[in-house]
Amino acid sequence: MHYHLSAPHGPGPRFWHDLVQRLPELGDGFDREDVAVQIAETTRTDGAALKERGVASTATVFLGSYAKSDALGPLGIVQEKENGYAFDYPEAPSAGVVGYALSHYWQGQLLGQQTCSLETLSEPGGFSSALLLGSFDLNRALRQLAQRGVLELWMAAPPYQVTRPPAPQQLLEGIYAAE
Repeated sequence: MHYHLSAPHGPGPRFWHDLVQRLPELGDGFDREDVAVQIAETTRTDGAALKERGVASTATVFLGSYAKSDALGPLGIVQEKENGYAFDYPEAPSAGVVGYALSHYWQGQLLGQQTCSLETLSEPGGFSSALLLGSFDLNRALRQLAQRGVLELWMAAPPYQVTRPPAPQQLLEGIYAAE
């Protein structure tokens, strides 16, 4: 669910993607107003206009989605603190989840490409950012996917390449595979 909300091409709203990208910058101390400012900035940049009340309630929804235990709270991305909120990097998702998300990302962002550089997948604002993955966790997941035959890694010489994974529907079972 987090990936689909924060993927750069949707289906979640653009401000959600931008907020997820900026959470690490907000770090240990931010509040609803900080999030509201980011939402207002993104919607204004996109040519939309939300009233102040709409921006504030959207910020509340975003924070509640990540802080509440009955929503995305178990991911550990946003923790509610006494005076606001704090960001923390979540535990890396399983290789199956990374494979599914990469396939969905490829369909929306890389279109007809058959290969993609590892550097491109690791760029700020790119694939690994949507999952809040560091390069170590991304590389580990890609190696596991290559071992399973889901994709190939071409690592003999730079630029290192990743081959296109199968369609997302074909990878759904892999999300639940034992790691």
